[in-house]
Amino acid sequence: MASLTLDNAQKIIRETRRKGKEMELRPLSTVVLDAGGHLIAFK
Repeated sequence: MASLTLDNAQKIIRETRRKGKEMELRPLSTVVLDAGGHLIAFK
């Protein structure tokens, strides 16, 4: 299994927040965890 990098996590957050804005979801928080449940990124 490939490890999740901070760069990949930030891309996931950007896309999630873009979709959330499109769906008019406000407020929206996004958390990205690795396979072990450890925090990689939060916005």
